[in-house]
Amino acid sequence: MFDGVDQHDSAASKIAELIKEHFSLTPRGIITERCEAEDATSYVYVMESGPTPAKNYRARVSVRPEDQPETDGGDLAIALATLADEVRRDRPRGGVLVTIDEIQGAAASDLVLFAAALHRLNVDHKDAPVTFAGT
Repeated sequence: MFDGVDQHDSAASKIAELIKEHFSLTPRGIITERCEAEDATSYVYVMESGPTPAKNYRARVSVRPEDQPETDGGDLAIALATLADEVRRDRPRGGVLVTIDEIQGAAASDLVLFAAALHRLNVDHKDAPVTFAGT
């Protein structure tokens, strides 16, 4: 059981219901997405076409019980490093800036996750141009 949803029903399927294959960006146009993979707790999709300049866009949405917060930070570090690599393809001297305002209002588990991700960036992705600022 996952927050009242039987695992057999797949939490990812519930997510997929919320993320439509087509949604309007009025007046800019329509984004078309394709499900690339899904399991009991996650859903991976890729953008096939749309009016945005994004290339090779791939996203993963996952859920987990509230009493089991992620604390490793590895997935977030990989996502930030990958984003930084994509930025550098278009802008060789570019990078990613992550800012959090009112950080004192963040949940402790979220801060632990973000600190772990920054640590993983420093250890596993030393050349990733990612900068963090919090106030």
